Amino acid sequence: MSHVLVMPRTERSPPPRHCSVVVLLGAAAALLGATSWADAQSSRRPTLAEPPATRANLKTFVEFTILTPRAGGQLEAQRWAKMLADLGVTVQMRGPVIGDELTVSESIRGTLRTVRVVGQLGAEGRLEFADRTFTANDLRKLEEWIRELKTYGAQGAPEGQPLWGLNEPQFTQVYQSLSTGVETELEGLSLTEALTKLPLPAAHPLRMHSTADAWLAQHPPRPIENRVQGLACGTVLALVLAEAGLGFHPARTPEGNIELRVQPLRQDAPSWPVGWTLPQGTTGGDVAPNLYKFVEIGFDDAALQDVLDAAAAAIDIPILVDYYAVRQTGVDLEQKTVSYPLKRTTWSLMLNTILRKANLIKEVRGDELGQPFVFIAPFVPTPVEKPR
Repeated sequence: MSHVLVMPRTERSPPPRHCSVVVLLGAAAALLGATSWADAQSSRRPTLAEPPATRANLKTFVEFTILTPRAGGQLEAQRWAKMLADLGVTVQMRGPVIGDELTVSESIRGTLRTVRVVGQLGAEGRLEFADRTFTANDLRKLEEWIRELKTYGAQGAPEGQPLWGLNEPQFTQVYQSLSTGVETELEGLSLTEALTKLPLPAAHPLRMHSTADAWLAQHPPRPIENRVQGLACGTVLALVLAEAGLGFHPARTPEGNIELRVQPLRQDAPSWPVGWTLPQGTTGGDVAPNLYKFVEIGFDDAALQDVLDAAAAAIDIPILVDYYAVRQTGVDLEQKTVSYPLKRTTWSLMLNTILRKANLIKEVRGDELGQPFVFIAPFVPTPVEKPR
């Protein structure tokens, strides 16, 4: 039988990574399940790839086809036809035929984009579409929707939509483009230097929003603190930005391109997560078995950071920390000391105990390559509604 004594750190070496975990790609529930908070960086930015120019300067035409009932509704049809024409769209009123569906689609030829909308005249003269309905009093809402279609095409404005307004194939493409492993260790580099080392996708350029520039100008960041070599680009990008109080998300532009937009982190605006929750039915023990093996562990007055380093080396997967968010709670992992009585236990149980003393929690997650890691962040209680 052996026991583990946590010794003061001299040089931190990254643990090897052996296990892998299948990460759910398509589910919006997994998409928004794991985000983090963070600090800031200088105004200098790396030179990044320009977006594809194939859709620049698109001229968009919107065509409406309204299916009318075979009997009645002629007055309503005429009224809607005039309203739509006044809003600058081409309108065709006709009876339904077999195969008709309420859809919004688009086609692009060169710099010409045509958005085709199929709706129907419903009960009480309502104008009905696949995902919305308008009455005669909703002219302003209808005008706003048509403006969105002219600006963003068939998918409409991305704000407020699941998957940041991307459809499933678009999200999958972005996810896969961020699945390249990071070959260089970034620990100790500035944020600017770290971004230049990442294998960022040329098809989805990284763009600093003006709010990110303003944030960075007021909040000078620390050098990168996590060890990330070997992890997938998406998780690493989210983590190093989080260390600077920033996050990123895929943003669909009016031209139809998708860029990676960097903005200050906000709890009401989901960013790309630092890793992904494990698929349903997969446990931490399945992907990080050493975390749950019984060994003898004990130490007195050890720095919490030293304990995390020792644990990462023992379990053979990285332990990543949301350092900025942790510091916001007043905890310094280098200064916070913890003790644990010598006993036979698992690394998971030990970590739960000492992290609780700092009001922190851990979670086993997977990156875009399916590689597991442990993520440490502040405990945020979930409000419970009182029964009425």
